Amino acid sequence: MPPVFGTVEEERRYRKERLAAAFRLFGAFGFAEGAWWFITMERSCQAQLLAMAAGAPKHIDRDTASLVRGQIGGHIAGWVQAQPLFDRITAAEPDHRD
Repeated sequence: MPPVFGTVEEERRYRKERLAAAFRLFGAFGFAEGAWWFITMERSCQAQLLAMAAGAPKHIDRDTASLVRGQIGGHIAGWVQAQPLFDRITAAEPDHRD
């Protein structure tokens, strides 16, 4: 069962420790830039749903999809794309590393 906390501070510490552990797990499984790939997947799903709601979406051919994946789908591209998110969270919550 999920733990019960006596104070907000105890709960906050627990959540921060679990989040740190989750990031370590992502890294252990080779998803060092996981916080970006999951975000971009969510955004892609939202775009797909919007396209479907607007009518019949036009499918991208395999060659074009492969080309785009090669240009923006690699580990370095994921790392670069994630940097603004890290900058934003660091500026908004400077104590996130505590």
